Amino acid sequence: MIVNLEGLIYSILVLNLLYIVISDCLNRIISNKAIVLLAAIACFLIKQHFDLISFSVALTVLVLGVIMFSAGLCGAGDIKLLFVLIPIIDHQWLLLCFMLMFALGGILGIGLWLGDKIWPQCKLKTKGVPYAVPICISFGFGLFLTAITH
Repeated sequence: MIVNLEGLIYSILVLNLLYIVISDCLNRIISNKAIVLLAAIACFLIKQHFDLISFSVALTVLVLGVIMFSAGLCGAGDIKLLFVLIPIIDHQWLLLCFMLMFALGGILGIGLWLGDKIWPQCKLKTKGVPYAVPICISFGFGLFLTAITH
């Protein structure tokens, strides 16, 4: 019964991450409702493998993110998303997740820039990179690694 419940929780988590990615790509908004659902799922998963290091990193990201948001360097939704995802990932995978996130964000940004240069009639100009895509992919991978190693 517990295995089925865990499977259900992870399925809801993956569907919620997919919803966040689609919402950020189409509307450039990360819904607070999706973040709250993600936080509720995180509370269940944290009970299984609480990691003080990951929680400390999440608090650091929150503080730095608020400063970056205040300076207009990033969106608040991206910071909230990171803050909720980081504590449920084992600290051994965090550096990998961050490196993958930055690499995917760079690839996405270059792709959007090149697309705008090659096909200007497509109007690919956006207000920045929809960073929920690299966040959800990289930290979703980190969640998978955490799940199979615990």
